[in-house]
Amino acid sequence: SFYIEDGKLLTDKMFEYNEADPASHAEYLLIIVEDQFGNTYQEEFQIAINEQGSNSTGIYPAGKGLVHIYPNPANDYFVIPESSGPVHSYRVVDITGKQVMNHPEPVLPGKQHTISDLHPGIYFILMNGREGTTRTGKLVVQD
Repeated sequence: SFYIEDGKLLTDKMFEYNEADPASHAEYLLIIVEDQFGNTYQEEFQIAINEQGSNSTGIYPAGKGLVHIYPNPANDYFVIPESSGPVHSYRVVDITGKQVMNHPEPVLPGKQHTISDLHPGIYFILMNGREGTTRTGKLVVQD
């Protein structure tokens, strides 16, 4: 089981860590939750392993997968910055996880994406990159 409380991941899940095998170092964990209505929520966490001999491990919200969308707040459009890397598709979900927009084609860097149909509120832009990577951007839409 996984629980997210106050931005922290709480779990009794065991992760294997083998110092001799760098491929076993699980640095990031992506949690995707879907309710019975098909709404989804996802959050990425960083697993920090202290290699100084203290045997301590921590799990923190990850900043690596976050993309800074601009302008933000926005009212007519948003831009996914070139620094976010290649984006093959994206979708926009509202604060409840309901999908409100879908863009299944590759994104051109610096292109304006129209959001005039969105109501004021908080949205998440879920961007799909190469090899199944997902990055998230938070967008505030205002009048």
